[in-house]
Amino acid sequence: MKKEVFSFSISDKIEIPEMCSICGESDSNILRKSEKHHISGKENSGVTTLLCLNCHAKITSKQNSISPKKRKNKFAFKQISHGRLLELIGLELQKDGLKLLENGKDFP
Repeated sequence: MKKEVFSFSISDKIEIPEMCSICGESDSNILRKSEKHHISGKENSGVTTLLCLNCHAKITSKQNSISPKKRKNKFAFKQISHGRLLELIGLELQKDGLKLLENGKDFP
């Protein structure tokens, strides 16, 4: 019995959000120049996330501050890259929380 092989792109099956993964920017004029950021660095993983140019620059600058020699420690480099991503997401969450407090909004 011959097995059938199916090939498809994951983007064919999953709707990819049209917004920056960090700041939530969704203006199509801004995102037209967005970046697919390699979360763990291009050399370490093909996993990407959509970022506006501003957020991409913040993460990439942190990655580029590490010398190429030290980047060879892939585990440490991934930890730093993921940490920077989470740090920026955390800052955005804090800003959103403060805005909710200022506006007197409460969500369950």
